[in-house]
Amino acid sequence: MVGGSNPSFATIAPFSVLQPPRRLKPKRILRLAIALLACVGLAAGVVAGRQLPTDAQFAKDAAFAYPNVRVGSDTLRLAVGGRIYNQDNIIIPPNSAPATATVLYKTDFRGEISQIWILTDEEAKGYARKPFKTLDPRGPDGQKKQ
Repeated sequence: MVGGSNPSFATIAPFSVLQPPRRLKPKRILRLAIALLACVGLAAGVVAGRQLPTDAQFAKDAAFAYPNVRVGSDTLRLAVGGRIYNQDNIIIPPNSAPATATVLYKTDFRGEISQIWILTDEEAKGYARKPFKTLDPRGPDGQKKQ
């Protein structure tokens, strides 16, 4: 203790008394680098692919004219709080949506579009080959739903 006999005035020993920082050994640096690369690789894997819903409907060349979206021969309304995800899976405002795009979309109980995923060219090719649901405003008996 430096500073006399009164403990309230005690000060910490000067820096020259403290030990110098440890040097990292090459093996430790290698382990840290491998751990860092593993973390970056895992994070890149999470960002690389996005999960698209299996129960969504596919539409080629959907036309956006907020608040409406033209899907095939039908014009649907974007629901209040409806989300549009771009190709990078980022939610964008409706006025930032492209004029036309190939999309997946989900409707709510009122028939309004609640979520839209704008597809990349590769995703669109994959969904174009699959059988997909189409929106039919008529029920099984051929009558329009109320």
